[in-house]
Amino acid sequence: MSNHSPGMKYKRGLVSSRKLWRRFADYFEFRFTGRWMFYSLIIGAVAGLGGILFFHLQEWIQQISLHDLAGYQPPLPGGEGGAT
Repeated sequence: MSNHSPGMKYKRGLVSSRKLWRRFADYFEFRFTGRWMFYSLIIGAVAGLGGILFFHLQEWIQQISLHDLAGYQPPLPGGEGGAT
């Protein structure tokens, strides 16, 4: 019969996982990494907004150049409800 309680093994595993997490945190330098995660979030948001702006500008230019100036109405794809 062992002299350790079943909970002791769990506590030892918990302590070793805490040590492992501490080593990982020390190695990774979360202040530096967190800053770059923040920068990448901002860059992604700006890129997404830029993509939305590009799409709407493209639609606006198509409206002006094809519809208003040339009088051309391109056909809608089949299944979109506009093609008869």
